[in-house]
Amino acid sequence: MTFLDQQDIERLLFEEKQRLSELPYFERDALDQSQGVLLSDRIAHYCKPEFKLISPLRELNLRPAGYDLRVGNNYAQKGEHYTLNEGGFLTIGACQRV
Repeated sequence: MTFLDQQDIERLLFEEKQRLSELPYFERDALDQSQGVLLSDRIAHYCKPEFKLISPLRELNLRPAGYDLRVGNNYAQKGEHYTLNEGGFLTIGACQRV
């Protein structure tokens, strides 16, 4: 298992914040009254170039009410840092962040 040191974590956080700050901001569509779970058609809508919710979007990863994300080797959950083994998977439950 590979652990990141504090300097690596801070660098990765900085880079991710920078990346997120460059994404476009868009107002909520007043005509769209949906709340909660995004269905696959709405996920695909928000993956268009003007929104970039998921880039690149892989249609095969779309599910009826979700998307199978692919992550790198390192992730953090509840403040603990882990390494995901090749071919491994991670299930993110409802209302959880990883």
